[in-house]
Amino acid sequence: MTSGSKILMVIQWEYIGYKYGGVAGAFNYQGGHDFDLLKKLVFPNGTIAKCIHFALPTRDCLFKNPLFDNKTILKIWNFNKYGGVAGAFNCQGVGWDPKEQRIKGYSHCYKPIPSSIHVSDIEWDQKKEAIEMGEAEEYAIYRSEAEKLIVTTRDFEAIPISIQPSTFEILSFIPIKKLDRSLKFTPIGLINMFNSG
Repeated sequence: MTSGSKILMVIQWEYIGYKYGGVAGAFNYQGGHDFDLLKKLVFPNGTIAKCIHFALPTRDCLFKNPLFDNKTILKIWNFNKYGGVAGAFNCQGVGWDPKEQRIKGYSHCYKPIPSSIHVSDIEWDQKKEAIEMGEAEEYAIYRSEAEKLIVTTRDFEAIPISIQPSTFEILSFIPIKKLDRSLKFTPIGLINMFNSG
């Protein structure tokens, strides 16, 4: 099993379940656990940095096939204590094979997929506690895999992203609070974790 397909399996089944309200579990074969990946999911004391809502796909992903249409990235969003979280996953070419009764990769679908993501992809009005966060003038956006921090306004252009086959990008959208005319603050959180807030 290649590291790319192993990561995708972990992402699809463990990470999505963990990140978006389910239970985290490590189901890799014995001796094959990816501890670097698990360290980004679970704190040293064994607790999980869970989001506060359930995962929902972004509206531009609805009624599309993120497994085999060669153009759609699966984008899902949620909230944490300090902002919104969006995950963009290139799942193209990986799906259930009913004949072999297993998850199988289809290499002819493996290619980088371009897309974009915007603060409005997170539906801030879905949770009472998040409405105020969605009305912020400025956001700090942290990209976990690219390890980049972007500061932008609510009216900015969508962030272009290109996701390589069997990989992902997690973006944290944290509102910036104005403390006075010249002082601003935002709690970016633990950047070594997928759910930094």
